Amino acid sequence: MAEALVSIGLAANIFQFVGYGISIISDTREIYHSASGAKDENVELEHVISNVVDINEQIIAGASAYQLLDILQKLKPSNDANFSKLEALHKALKSAAKKREIEDLERRLRKIENQASFRLMALLSGKSTLMKYAIEHEATLGALEDWAGSKHLVTASYFFWGIGSFLQKSYEGLLRSLLYQIFKSCPVLLTESCMQADHRSQWTIQDLDRILHLVLTRAVAKTKFCFFIDGLDEYQGDITDVLDSIRQMAEISNVKLCISSRPWDAFQIAFRASCYKLCVENLTRHDLQRYVRDGLTKDTLFQKVVQQEPHCEDLISNITNKAEGVFLWVYLVVRNLLRDL
Repeated sequence: MAEALVSIGLAANIFQFVGYGISIISDTREIYHSASGAKDENVELEHVISNVVDINEQIIAGASAYQLLDILQKLKPSNDANFSKLEALHKALKSAAKKREIEDLERRLRKIENQASFRLMALLSGKSTLMKYAIEHEATLGALEDWAGSKHLVTASYFFWGIGSFLQKSYEGLLRSLLYQIFKSCPVLLTESCMQADHRSQWTIQDLDRILHLVLTRAVAKTKFCFFIDGLDEYQGDITDVLDSIRQMAEISNVKLCISSRPWDAFQIAFRASCYKLCVENLTRHDLQRYVRDGLTKDTLFQKVVQQEPHCEDLISNITNKAEGVFLWVYLVVRNLLRDL
């Protein structure tokens, strides 16, 4: 019985070794016949690394990216086009030895790449860029000063950020940020508000909400406020809290609001009475479509694909429609599409 078990174990080891040998031989052939002198999956992985590094060299992925890139470079044969099969075998063996380390780093990098792409798309989406531009433009300040007249003008802004910290995506964060900017611009309001507030070490959301509306209503005679609030769609929580607060502020005569969001139903319904609306995707559609058309139609490989499959030209309008005004998304899609042709 013992001899039978030994035989089975030996056979299993042989099969495992043979399987490993087949894998090495397959990798050797792939490397030897590859135009780049590397395994296809390693070439693809280098593209991922390039994306991560290109997106933002300052993110924590930098060390992992360069570490993995160094491994992949060492797995490539020499620059000599006539490298031997023995060298290809050597590289295949090294690739197998580094397989687990490569897979672990690859998982980390793909996760970071997705997060970084999402983060940049959030930061560089059309509405946020336009909001920031409006806040900083001198014409905005000039118009607000004309509106304020002899009264003190207070401006404050808040950008909801869905993947940020709690205070960057919550109602409490909005209230605290607006109050901080108000009190910094007009310290006398802080003194008056604190006299009416409970003397506690930390105010609750209810305290913050009450104090904000107290400040706005009591300062009608001397102060005018303009608040820029971006990214309502990235708010984490019960959206009715924010919408109710915005409605209450909008009813105060000395308050102006500039709000931005993706066109979700809840916001369309909440602000349908307002006659002042701007759809960024309608304004940028022509430019986005021209960028997609130029990028695709000027590529020789895409031209050949269209000759064989004319319906591929529909990609131009499909990409433009799905972009919803986000240029960075269009850039990434066009780049990746042309790269993978």
